[in-house]
Amino acid sequence: MKLSELQRKFYKNVFMHEEESLLQLKQAFPNYSEEELKARISIYKNNTFLSLIDVLAETFPNTQKTVGIDFFTLLAKDYIRHHPPKTASLISYGDHLPSFILQHEKTEHLPYLGDLAQLEFDRHIAYYTEDTPPLTQEDFTRIDVERLADCRITVLSSVRLLASNYAVVSLWRFNNDDNKDDEQIIIDHPEFCITFKDNDEVISYKLEPALYTFLKQIVEQHSIGASLDETLEQHPDFNATEAVQFLVQSHIGERIIKGDNE
Repeated sequence: MKLSELQRKFYKNVFMHEEESLLQLKQAFPNYSEEELKARISIYKNNTFLSLIDVLAETFPNTQKTVGIDFFTLLAKDYIRHHPPKTASLISYGDHLPSFILQHEKTEHLPYLGDLAQLEFDRHIAYYTEDTPPLTQEDFTRIDVERLADCRITVLSSVRLLASNYAVVSLWRFNNDDNKDDEQIIIDHPEFCITFKDNDEVISYKLEPALYTFLKQIVEQHSIGASLDETLEQHPDFNATEAVQFLVQSHIGERIIKGDNE
């Protein structure tokens, strides 16, 4: 058996519990009895799962804190079986956990948990993203005001937008606050959020619905003017001036593209 094939069989037995792969491994290790081979693989399997559970716990500490270590460990083990690592780098491992949580039968009573996990993963990825230098206020002032509406803005690679039917930003902040007050979180209250990296700090801002709509249009590469028009159509009380100020002062822009054809 070639080494690459042996590795595939070992991988399938560790993560997918394939009995057929165990029989084929037995042929590759004839000096071990089936029970001894199972025991040796079990040691490796346990260590692998424990290491991956630790990785997920470090990436999703708020999610773990919300449901408790035992429940999170159960979810993590299930996730690892269905989504084993595909690469040696584990930075992006857990990218499917938010959607996995949403579909898991044991989290039906926790409908907000998937969005909380998504916020945590957005922050995790933002931290490891290498952004280019952001646009400054001076970059915007160099553009004629009459032409600014036709410009499109590409945003930093770390920028993530999240719209949730639940108060996950408030829950995330509550879990991170060591000096908790008596504030009560209305979990069924929708919240909107932007996450990005500012120098070495990851920032998550809770947004008003109108500002979220505007920024979503910007991220989707609509011009500033078209983004303002679409937002005003959906939110008649939208404050366009404050929205443009946020776009400029938050330093989430990466590049200004002038006009439709540039």
